[in-house]
Amino acid sequence: MTSNESAPVVPPPPGLHWSFVLILCVVTLGLFGYVWAIVQAVWARKFYRPSKALSLYIVAIALEAAGSILEVLHAGVPIQALFQVAAALVATFGAFSVKDSVADYTTSVTGTPTYLSGLMTIFLGEIYLQYHMNRVLARV
Repeated sequence: MTSNESAPVVPPPPGLHWSFVLILCVVTLGLFGYVWAIVQAVWARKFYRPSKALSLYIVAIALEAAGSILEVLHAGVPIQALFQVAAALVATFGAFSVKDSVADYTTSVTGTPTYLSGLMTIFLGEIYLQYHMNRVLARV
């Protein structure tokens, strides 16, 4: 890298306060959670290009939609439940991909290794990740 070239500029993570994310998720019955997960995944991809979070979230949304369609068509509980469980698992893998990007970004900003809880990522997903994004934004 020459002196005229600079490192790629990474935009800061999304700045919506985690409590607003929680309130909007509750008010919209979870639909905002999908939207905000996509927003976080897009940011993660800007920070770490090979991130698979965006594609995982899109697959999870498609599986959830297929499960809902099967519910409307009265296809049977086992197949519908299979789609919904698969959607939850794929979304969890997407959240872990974003978690890794948030931890790496926080480490690059603060200079100290950052570890995020896997258990909190499983149970709180985008809300927990947004909490940490807000913490790193407060330091910048």
